[in-house]
Amino acid sequence: MTNPNNMVRIRSRNGGRASVYEANAWAQTEMPGIILGDGVRENTTADMNVLVGGDYNKPNIVIAHNSAGYKIALDIVSQQAIPITPPATNSRFSVIVAYTDDLSLPTTEDTITGSPSTCGLIVVNGATAASPKAPTDADIRAAISADGATGSEAAYCVLAYIKVFSDTSAITQNMIHNHFGYGSRGFGETELIVYLNAIDGDDNDDGFMDTTAFKTLGGLFKCIGNCGGKEVKIRIQAGSTYNLDGYILNDISIHFQPRGTGTTTINIGTLGSDYSFAIYNSHINFTGTSALPIVVNMVDTTTADSIFYLDSGNMAAAYTTFNCGVTLWSAGARFQHCTLNRKLRIMHCSVNLEECTISAISCMSGQIDAWKNVVNTDKSDNTDGYLWNFKDSVVSLYGASSVNIDSVPTVPNFMYASGSQISIGAGFGKNNSSTRKFTGSISVNFSVLLATSSRWNTFKAIATTNTLAEDVIKSTGLS
Repeated sequence: MTNPNNMVRIRSRNGGRASVYEANAWAQTEMPGIILGDGVRENTTADMNVLVGGDYNKPNIVIAHNSAGYKIALDIVSQQAIPITPPATNSRFSVIVAYTDDLSLPTTEDTITGSPSTCGLIVVNGATAASPKAPTDADIRAAISADGATGSEAAYCVLAYIKVFSDTSAITQNMIHNHFGYGSRGFGETELIVYLNAIDGDDNDDGFMDTTAFKTLGGLFKCIGNCGGKEVKIRIQAGSTYNLDGYILNDISIHFQPRGTGTTTINIGTLGSDYSFAIYNSHINFTGTSALPIVVNMVDTTTADSIFYLDSGNMAAAYTTFNCGVTLWSAGARFQHCTLNRKLRIMHCSVNLEECTISAISCMSGQIDAWKNVVNTDKSDNTDGYLWNFKDSVVSLYGASSVNIDSVPTVPNFMYASGSQISIGAGFGKNNSSTRKFTGSISVNFSVLLATSSRWNTFKAIATTNTLAEDVIKSTGLS
């Protein structure tokens, strides 16, 4: 087993003569993650090492869990430099994992905590890809088994996520996303309510009441970690600006709920060259209202890749303006009264758009149900060439809508459809209400349509405009 300097140990009562299970009964009210200590930090020398752990008098305490969900506290009683290896190409996530695979030992030692011979500390690398994913539970348990332990029985804790590129030469602190846990403090099994106030908050408070609100999103996430399986409702004070730095959140539901008066602004920093904010297997909800809108900005507003990325989860937004691209991969979404000022990318998922203003859409193997929307390419992210780009998708535009894709002359083809069905004027199979389907006229104004093996359906009350010369509509296998 890998346990440099015997730094990882099972935590117990000093002088206790109890089983690990009895000694760790208190841990069941905590969430997996680091609950005491600084976690993983950049090395004092700029290199590919990171510093893990505390010291014997002030150890890092982390909450691990086994496959049955039982939680065990581990101590990391010394500090060690751990090397992180960059991939040969593209990028990947490396996670640092502390584990134990023997919970049957009695904790009979009064000078050390637990038995260091049963514990380990390893680095688990995710798959290399242009848009990588963090290692899964199965990946981590397989790595524990490869380390010589019993991965299926082990209790482990992910200490930090680190995204590494092929040309990375030094690990800096902004690349290290520590996984901090937090006690449930009497809240239900599935819900955690925390308060955030940029003016009167304090990151040293617990965030469980309005009067003890956190001040920053960074301080809040440092405490709640990824809250495995929790639904976290953030009661955020409106009228202020908050900064968020690309946290990786697995199996979590985050709801931003403004309160008070004014607009809530969330500025997202850069996580990497591919995207700025990434969530995996999770749900995120921007619950704005007409009186309490939300604006999501990117720190780098000039880069086309400044995008909000959601993989394998769900997203909902109301009265929210996205001054950034939004990419959904195998993730469902619903946008109501939203403004998307840069491209919405939909990959292998279904999206509902209701009374939104949209600049551009790219959809592959997806489904779009759009009701009473305004499409205006004046504000478009047109870096992909086609402002509307549909491949193997089903698109329904209905209700009183306006589609204007005739304002960016530098783009060679404004609409491209391949293997897709585009229905304008009705939403088949969406809603039995004919009023919702057909009320209101739809205005469509486009410059160029390029379609292959696609179907274009138009129905009641459709007005189309095409002022360009001959051959602007090019099609093969178009019905």
